[in-house]
Amino acid sequence: MMLALLQRFREERAGSTALEFTLVAGPLLLLMFGVLEFGRAEWSRQTLQEVAMHGARCMGVRQSACATGDASDLTKTRSYLMQEGHGYGLSLTTSDITLEADATCDGVSGFSRVSLTYDFKSSMPGAIEVLVQELPLRASACFPNQPTS
Repeated sequence: MMLALLQRFREERAGSTALEFTLVAGPLLLLMFGVLEFGRAEWSRQTLQEVAMHGARCMGVRQSACATGDASDLTKTRSYLMQEGHGYGLSLTTSDITLEADATCDGVSGFSRVSLTYDFKSSMPGAIEVLVQELPLRASACFPNQPTS
């Protein structure tokens, strides 16, 4: 009797597709969402670098958005960077921004330097945060200071 039940159970195929889907769907969805989140993180890193480059150039050429007269204005530059970041969808605060109006970059002096940090947060809390709670992103850019007229 018991042997016949085991034989029948082993030969039964109803529900096997649902079981196989259940076993494969979890890892497949995790992989798919992981790829999407990695793409978002890489996009955020590249965007942060772009904002840093814009800010360094703004300081270096002393655009009106980043300077008062012929001198760099760090307060205006911070506002400019926060506005640029917001335009790309990044929320930068003043503590995320480090500015140097007369920096040395790669051993050469006379540069404006912008350094930014940003904590990337997953848009799928709970699912991806198991792997990474917060991903700190950093970007830095230098631009040569133009001579004043």
